[in-house]
Formats: sequence, structure tokens, C-alpha cells
Amino acid sequence: HAPPASADRTLLLGCFPPSESVQLLARIAPRHVSSPRDAAAARSLVETLGNLPLALGTAAAYMRRCDVPCAEYLERYAASEGRRSSSSSSSSSSALPARYGESNEHFHSVASSLALSVNEIEKENPTACRVLRLLSFLGPDLVTKAVIRNLLCERRRVDAVAERRRRDVDRRRSVARATAAVALGIGASGALRLVRRNHGGQAGVVAATA
Repeated sequence: HAPPASADRTLLLGCFPPSESVQLLARIAPRHVSSPRDAAAARSLVETLGNLPLALGTAAAYMRRCDVPCAEYLERYAASEGRRSSSSSSSSSSALPARYGESNEHFHSVASSLALSVNEIEKENPTACRVLRLLSFLGPDLVTKAVIRNLLCERRRVDAVAERRRRDVDRRRSVARATAAVALGIGASGALRLVRRNHGGQAGVVAATA
């Protein structure tokens, strides 16, 4: 009989087998898994990522965008995973409940893979990274190209305004320093004239410098 309307109708999909996972990496980033060393690293990487398509696709896109061979990516991933594990050992994310029979290792694989990409985006384009953080507050259905374009334009405008203000502050400080230097020069010049007029010796010098 048909399940009730309230029943969970989620379709559960399994992960790729290891051979298909390696093929996915090779299809997205062929140059970066072509050498024997990188091919071996690819086999280790797919096992590390649990053959999850999202994590694999993110890793392959990173390798292609940053021109990083698979062996080097695996090293970076291990370093990122180590930092994430140490920083979240006491946080709630380390105790997330497993869903649909999956282990928390799958969640952490995706998180560490995404963390590498986000860190690279932040180094290359801080504005884009800020926009990503803003988008994280929206549901996926609300993240349209128009929203992304508008956020990027607004973020660039805000950054431009902040840069103009910073330059104005620097310019005012420069003018203030120059004014102080001129005032100091005028004062020193007056003191020297006083010393020259006073031929009475030490007493005049003391009076000029007091």
C-alpha cells in the first residue's frame, strides 16, 4: 500500500565506488592526477573523502583552479583537517548526530574540503569571501545569480567608500604632520634669531631654549 503523506520520502543515494571517484577527479582536473605519484594520491584522496561526490568535486575544482597536483592537495587537506579537528574538538560540530545511517566522518570530509577552497578564495578575493559568508544566511532557493551580482556590487561599493575614507584620514594626518613640521621650523628659526641677537653669552642661549 502507498505510504502515508507524512512519511519520509527522501531518496538515499550511495557514494561512488573508488574507481568512479578517481575517474571524477581525472575528468575535472586531468593534468593534476596524471603522474604516477598523483594517481596514487588520488586513490588515497578518494578514500579519505569517503567517495563523496560533493567533496570530490570541490577538491578537483581546487586543484584545477589553483594548479595544484593531487599529491600536494592531499597534503594541504591533511593539514586543514588537522587544524579543523584541533579547533573543533570541544565544539558542537564534533558531536553532530548522524543522519540516514551516515557517519560524522562524511560531514567532516566535506567541511575540510570546502575549508580549503574558502581559504583560497579569501586570499584571492576577500570581497567574494565576504559575499559567501552573507549568502550562508540564505536558503539555497534564494541564492540566485541576481542576488550574487547585487551583493558583489554592493560589497565593492562599501569597500570603495571605506578605501576613500582611509585615504582621507591618511591625507589629513599627512597635512597635520606637515603643519607641525612647519610650526616647529618657525619656532626653531625664531630661537636662532634670538640667539644671534643676544651676544651676552650663555645667558642668552639659555633664554632662547627655555
